[in-house]
Amino acid sequence: GASSSNTFSANLSGGDATAASQTGTVVYTAGVVDLTGGGNLVLRVDGGASFSAALGTSSTTSVASILSGINSAYTTAGYSGTLATLDGSGNIVLTSGAKGSSSSIQIDATSNAATLTALGLTSGNVTNGTNASLSNVVQQLNDSIATDSDLVKAGVSASSSGGKVVI
Repeated sequence: GASSSNTFSANLSGGDATAASQTGTVVYTAGVVDLTGGGNLVLRVDGGASFSAALGTSSTTSVASILSGINSAYTTAGYSGTLATLDGSGNIVLTSGAKGSSSSIQIDATSNAATLTALGLTSGNVTNGTNASLSNVVQQLNDSIATDSDLVKAGVSASSSGGKVVI
């Protein structure tokens, strides 16, 4: 008979799930940003409380100090890892440390307008990550099933049909 001790699972926030991210539209080739008239960048990550990164008002603010200021505020707000990086083109990229559809990045409307312009960011938009794809969930299930000899002997397997998982 069937046994309730034979379980298998898939992680919707694992596999090929993606993290939420937003990319600035300004390319920093000179390594400095004019934050004259600037101020705080207010962010909300993964639906948590808003937190503020004080980036200063210097006309020669280094990109490194901007990244450090954002990442320091992220850590102070209780998150781990790195939120702000530069992509290969020199754009600031804000990426959640979580994956899946509950992963989110929001730039709060209370952010300083001059700072947003200088960084090429837009307030208000919430960007969410995505859950694992159907084919990845099926693969995760089959990988999980393969670790249980009773399930393998019983011929249990996962597949997909019509956009649904079939066991």
